[in-house]
Amino acid sequence: MVEDCWAFYNRAKTVFPFEGKIYHQLATLSVKEHDHLASMYYFMWGLSCHFPCEISKVSLIDHCEQIRKEYVETLSSSIFLPL
Repeated sequence: MVEDCWAFYNRAKTVFPFEGKIYHQLATLSVKEHDHLASMYYFMWGLSCHFPCEISKVSLIDHCEQIRKEYVETLSSSIFLPL
């Protein structure tokens, strides 16, 4: 099912490369698959298109906050040892 979505949106972006909603959907699929680099890439494309997807801005900020919570706080708590 997810592979069908990827195929559909990849075809759509070749037909409508100026439509930001397509890239937003690709970013959403990337988030679902925990591919942080691809999701950031697609969110940024969704914002920089000729017809940007405004919700991509909110989603990008939320995704960055999620990454910060998952990785930065986990790493900082494991690096510093209690005295």
